[in-house]
Amino acid sequence: MTEGDYQNSNPTPQLTPSIKSNWWRLIVYLVFFLISTGIFTFPIFLFFPEVFGNYDLIENNAAYLLSSQAATFAGVIATTYMISKEIEYKSLVSYRLSLNLRSLGAGFLLGVLIMAIIGIAFHVFGLVHFSYQGFSSTIIVSFLSYLLVALIEEIIFRGYVLTNMQEKNTEFWAATLSSILFGLLHFGNDHFTWIGCATIAISGYLMAIMALKSGSISSAVGFHWSWNFVQGPILGFAVSGHAEMGVFQVNSTVTDVLTGGKFGAEGSILVALFTLTLAVYFSSKTIFADQKKTSGTLHR
Repeated sequence: MTEGDYQNSNPTPQLTPSIKSNWWRLIVYLVFFLISTGIFTFPIFLFFPEVFGNYDLIENNAAYLLSSQAATFAGVIATTYMISKEIEYKSLVSYRLSLNLRSLGAGFLLGVLIMAIIGIAFHVFGLVHFSYQGFSSTIIVSFLSYLLVALIEEIIFRGYVLTNMQEKNTEFWAATLSSILFGLLHFGNDHFTWIGCATIAISGYLMAIMALKSGSISSAVGFHWSWNFVQGPILGFAVSGHAEMGVFQVNSTVTDVLTGGKFGAEGSILVALFTLTLAVYFSSKTIFADQKKTSGTLHR
């Protein structure tokens, strides 16, 4: 689905939202998300009461992990549907919530490629050593878990938040503002660093470009999914501060500023700069290129 198709799929005028302020709507969205997620998550506590005792004992329990993320996914779907119908009077496709398997696959392969380049570069330049640990059944759980994480965060940030920001901003500022919020979402993660926050925000900007240009969050979901999955369960880096047992184990040989340390590869200044370079390149080929075309047309 192209951006033109996305625009043409909503030819009728939209009703004025019952809450006119974009920022207030974001706050309402967040509140309802927390409430609905809590409702869907509550039954899980009945099956896993130990979550209130020592969370470390259950944190990596496959059944708990998948069920809690499924509950969060249900919460974000319920919230987005409620906001779209009762407050903003839009269809879900207006938030780019459509499935395109080709875009999903393309985004997934791009994430694999970027993380493979990072891993190979780290190894070649002696920043880390990888030791093979072997495959285990937990990799299947991780594969599904990171799919749910990608769906949840993309529906929120490249779906609802990006669309909300675009109402009164250019594509560039909508992508930038939504990506800053995306980076700050990880503020409470274990071993948080501002470099890691910046890398996550920049990667969010890349995913925003994908969503803006395709008219669907599918490519962003694929990219987000493989970015996390290859980084953690395959290469063995932590993922945004969450330790992973990967197919490989990472042994750092230099400062955490270069490798990311316990926050993961996203905490590396080199990864931040590499991701920034990609963001600038793709912006010049998409958002800014479109602005030049529009400007040229207006001056004719």
